[in-house]
Amino acid sequence: MPKIIKKPLDIIFKTSQIIINNEGINSLSIRKIAKESGISIGTIYNYFENKDALIIKLMEQYWKESIYLLNEKKYLNQEKFLDDLYEVLCTYQKTYKDFWKNNSLNNIPQIRSSMIKKVITLISNKTKLKNPEFILQNLMATATWNFIEYSKLKKILLNKEGV
Repeated sequence: MPKIIKKPLDIIFKTSQIIINNEGINSLSIRKIAKESGISIGTIYNYFENKDALIIKLMEQYWKESIYLLNEKKYLNQEKFLDDLYEVLCTYQKTYKDFWKNNSLNNIPQIRSSMIKKVITLISNKTKLKNPEFILQNLMATATWNFIEYSKLKKILLNKEGV
């Protein structure tokens, strides 16, 4: 009789995230997830068509959790909110950059579009800053390419003197 695993999807997600965090996204494979989690390869394929589908779900989960946490936190000032949002963006870029490099954004437009809309709304709700689209674009670009030091960008975004 096959063993019954409670909440296999949660186990698959947790195991996948551990592998990504410890070894990088390029080390992730369905076979490795199965071995590390004790869940059969077939069971994993019952939930996900392939590794890319699993990674997309992991990205969705990351953004749902991050947006929820940012939204629930009470901020005393806009600066701390921007710091936390920037940290979320940096973690996301670091974790999933190799996946983005190897896949066209055309393959995953829904997740990107949905994430951007939710973060723009979050910026609007948590700050008094004008043009949240501009803020997000610059935070994302800095998190990805580091074209300017974050501290300098933050001063610009907050319209502070001394830049």
